[in-house]
Amino acid sequence: MRALGLLAALASLVSCTIGEDESSPLTISSVAAENCAIGALKPDAIPVDETSLHCIGLRWIITGDANANATVAVTYRKAGTEKWHSAMPLRRVENAALEDRKPPEGTTILAGSIFWLSPDTDYEVELALSDPDGGSCRRQITRRTLAEPVWPEQMRVVHVAPGRGGGMGTATRPFKGLTEASEQSRPGDLMLLAPGVYKGPLRVVNDGAPKAPIVWRSGPGGQAIIEGPANGTAIVAKKRKYIFFEGLAIRGAAQAIAVDGAEYLTIRRCMMTEIDKGINDDALAHRLFISDNVLKGTHVYGQKLKRELRGIELSGSGHVICYNRVSGFRDGIDTRMPWPVRDVDIHNNDVSECQDDGIELDFSEHNVRAYENRITNCPMGISYQPSRGGPNYAIRNILYNIRGECFKLHLTPTNRKAPNWKVGPHRTSGGVILHNTVVKKDTPLRVWSDEGPVNYFYARNNLFVGSPAHASIDIGPPMRYADFDYNAYVAEQSKMFANWNEKRYQTIDAFREATGLETHGMMLKKFAGIFADSVMLPTEPNTAAPISRNAPLLAAGSLVIDKGQVLANINDDFKGKAPDIGAWEYGAKPPHYGPRPKKNN
Repeated sequence: MRALGLLAALASLVSCTIGEDESSPLTISSVAAENCAIGALKPDAIPVDETSLHCIGLRWIITGDANANATVAVTYRKAGTEKWHSAMPLRRVENAALEDRKPPEGTTILAGSIFWLSPDTDYEVELALSDPDGGSCRRQITRRTLAEPVWPEQMRVVHVAPGRGGGMGTATRPFKGLTEASEQSRPGDLMLLAPGVYKGPLRVVNDGAPKAPIVWRSGPGGQAIIEGPANGTAIVAKKRKYIFFEGLAIRGAAQAIAVDGAEYLTIRRCMMTEIDKGINDDALAHRLFISDNVLKGTHVYGQKLKRELRGIELSGSGHVICYNRVSGFRDGIDTRMPWPVRDVDIHNNDVSECQDDGIELDFSEHNVRAYENRITNCPMGISYQPSRGGPNYAIRNILYNIRGECFKLHLTPTNRKAPNWKVGPHRTSGGVILHNTVVKKDTPLRVWSDEGPVNYFYARNNLFVGSPAHASIDIGPPMRYADFDYNAYVAEQSKMFANWNEKRYQTIDAFREATGLETHGMMLKKFAGIFADSVMLPTEPNTAAPISRNAPLLAAGSLVIDKGQVLANINDDFKGKAPDIGAWEYGAKPPHYGPRPKKNN
């Protein structure tokens, strides 16, 4: 009777909020239960989260798993096909890491992502919940991946030229200046900017519509340049909806584009130079698509920069940031508060010459994914400061000439002066680090801070190279519930393997015996033979290396070939006996970084 009552309850539609304020409600709709033997478990809801071009993010909220041993297996297939494929199981979210956004007492969130999917495609996903103590449930859901945004073929063409007011918007009598054009724009308009220099700012005052966006685009014959203001923002699109910016040039402004609270904006193939900040949001933007742009800041590599000037910085959910070239900022590409911050893809970007972090996953909650990016000449590679429960992913990125931390795993402001610094209350939690390649001077995997703790980080198949180095691993903050294995560390002249949880381990064998980690890991003391002859070790971290050096192809016979772990959906296409360790399989064609060759809309 109890099970029947639960099944009836699950079959109904439920709406609730979990630890969120009224300005950002997390609405959850339950799904009809299928093939469930509940036992002590209560599978509450599977939220309909955002998808991206190539990923599906998943969360399942359950109660009744007091000893935290229930698991959720994931399989998927294209809708209408027969063959199912396995993905990585969902990961348990540490509730304490969510702080003021915790789910109700006794509730657990299990979350994860499916990768490498085709755009604009329906997928069937099956989630299989199982508890060794009794209870199981299978649910099937359907999710559709995104298509890259395009505008309609039939649009009213509105002509714009440099000037100060007036005009009719026709080819012979264009609107003069950005202010006049913006005020006259309406849904379904293609705002065609004639070549020339336009004095900024462009203040976008009207919204487009889902099937009738407003498109701001350079016209034929040359680029439209929005210049300045020197102390302001060139394009202001705060809280605007269904707007495209395509092929524009922006220069000489303190900030290129403000998108605070915007929704369904596309920024594509724009050139932003001589700017302090690039594209910025601090008010829960939603569904921004930012691709194939060039953002070049004013920061000079090697000089100190105290101001927090970022290339691309977004809060909110559902964003895709891909194929951009970003350089000359304090940070390249960041996530930030306010919450929720989830279901964001950062991929195939080319980031270099930053003063601090190449990519920040800071304040990310669940299913924020940085994959297949190239990061060169940055003090820090990818930051998790903090990851709020996760899983948040760094997969198949290549990092070269990183001066300090390749992965920033510490959390300000908790430090050793706090009486409970080893356990919290603040922590960074739930990072998933897979198949990355790091080539740097000094310690390959270093976290310099004494802040912490760092909880539930999972690392597999990464290649950490740092030579010469005093150790392979040197981590200051407490590492709790870590799961590191099948990683390879290359550290010439090293005198010990690891500094971990305030203890030193001279050898990888001693580290394994004491921690149970890196059972299949590798410690190598020779750089020669790991990579192809063209790959060089950085020798002067404060000097920018050519980006072309960040191409860590494995050498034939490299000791890391066939030494990785098979990870469902992550390395299904491996060659040989097992996956290779590092970002690229031996002989594989590297992905494309930065703007793609231009195609017609």
